[in-house]
Amino acid sequence: MVSLRTCIGCRQKFPQLELLKITRLKNQTIKIIFPLVKEMGESGRSVYLCPKTGCFDKCFKRKGKDGVEYGLKVKVDDKTRNSILEKIDKTEN
Repeated sequence: MVSLRTCIGCRQKFPQLELLKITRLKNQTIKIIFPLVKEMGESGRSVYLCPKTGCFDKCFKRKGKDGVEYGLKVKVDDKTRNSILEKIDKTEN
């Protein structure tokens, strides 16, 4: 059976392996995993995001309980945002 996850940008459900995984590790660093593989190995607080620029824009504009920072329970710096956007750009091209 396929594991479904909700994109934090568009709020639609997709198979887990199609989404970009953003994980906050125990040491408070953020790891971006894409493409996902079945043996992901990294555990921590995670959110999932469609590899689309529109979903990226939505998830970082949202405040409160729908935002990516709320989901990870940590402030996301510009360097991390740019890393996420680079991974999305590679999949869209």
